[in-house]
Amino acid sequence: MGLFLADGAAAVVLTKDGGFARLISTVHRSVPELENLATVTKHGKSSGPILVMEENLEPHQETLGGAMQDIISRALKAAEIKPEDLTRVVITGLGLAPLSALVLEPLGIPVDRTTWSLQRQLGHVGSCDQLLGLDHVIREQSLRPGDSILVFGTGLGFRFTCAVLEITEQATATPA
Repeated sequence: MGLFLADGAAAVVLTKDGGFARLISTVHRSVPELENLATVTKHGKSSGPILVMEENLEPHQETLGGAMQDIISRALKAAEIKPEDLTRVVITGLGLAPLSALVLEPLGIPVDRTTWSLQRQLGHVGSCDQLLGLDHVIREQSLRPGDSILVFGTGLGFRFTCAVLEITEQATATPA
């Protein structure tokens, strides 16, 4: 398949006392009817095909795309923001073709507003894709107070989470 699977680590500090960004909305959704595509039994055998390794996900594209678009739309509606008003979109390490087909094109989000340029260099780094992407947009030093960022993630078992952040202060990057 041309995929190398690995995990990484990242951390973030959240506080109620302020900071450079404020959480505006968050939405979570799962698609349990597809969970069998990623379930492995105790004997190491799958109870269904494991993701795209054994089955093409194309028959499930409408379900997956609908779930992803739904959480993004709901998070943006709760934040009272339209897709075209987003400053940046921090994504999970999906390939460009599924990302475009399932999320970006249906919502009218251009790829140059996403963290795809970083993700294509790193690949999928596990559960820290979004933190690395957020760090990336902070280090670009292009964010200004009032800017909005959509943070989007997917997880095994077909779980999707989305958050909208508003930049409240000029963010400054510190050396790693």
